[in-house]
Amino acid sequence: IGIDPQTGDFANVPGIRDFVNVFGGLAGEPAGTVIGAPPYTGEAELSSLASDTNPATDYYYAVSNNVHFSPGGGVPDYDAAVLVRVNADGSSTQIAPLQDDTEPTFAFNGITALDFDSGGTLWGIGWVVDTLPPDNTTTPPTPNPPDQPVTGNNVPIRFLLNIDTATGVTTRVAQLTPPDADISTIAYDPANDYFLGVNAGNDHLVVVSKTGVIADIGALHIAGTNNAVTGMTGLEFDENGTLYGVAGGNLYEINPSDGACTLTGNVGVQN
Repeated sequence: IGIDPQTGDFANVPGIRDFVNVFGGLAGEPAGTVIGAPPYTGEAELSSLASDTNPATDYYYAVSNNVHFSPGGGVPDYDAAVLVRVNADGSSTQIAPLQDDTEPTFAFNGITALDFDSGGTLWGIGWVVDTLPPDNTTTPPTPNPPDQPVTGNNVPIRFLLNIDTATGVTTRVAQLTPPDADISTIAYDPANDYFLGVNAGNDHLVVVSKTGVIADIGALHIAGTNNAVTGMTGLEFDENGTLYGVAGGNLYEINPSDGACTLTGNVGVQN
């Protein structure tokens, strides 16, 4: 969906394709529309849409979480994430499951945040899926593989990831600090070479460094009030460095220094 962040109208936004004759925003009509036709992407659910920075390809990438795999051969079934390319007509192409680049028994799931940096690298946040759990050990003398990294409370540790858009091979760049931070979306800030994100656990705007360290900025709130903005699932910067986000079907301009949100318009799409 392309939304003019200044008016809330459906329009040409950098990184989003051109559409015309759809109006709304603060004028009172929803400013979004559905692209394509049934079965649309063909995925049960897509998470974390990110626009490719390469003008030669100009694709969108997303992740389908909780895809069920049945490898057989004594290996138990498991759910993991698959990298998906979203095409301009609203259809999609599955590329590959997200697989760890160094540990062959590790896949990934729970990918809730994706964005490209200015160098064209796709970053994400998610947790490891151990496809060979400890009750299904390999036969000696082959050593048992490592187990899924978890916190002391048995919560999956979240990692900052680099994802190869051609193969789905995924590199664990860093463990998030704190490791159980529930980051629902990220947007790359080229001026500072870090990401801004939303901690879904407390609806706070945060900085996510490329080393995985999370710094709190403050609660997302309506500018000039103490009214909280909750459930934000999308962030992006425009070409002028202005930060925007979507929550509850509404488009907001966000002050990156304190999380103050100014309503721009209604998208007309809840998720």
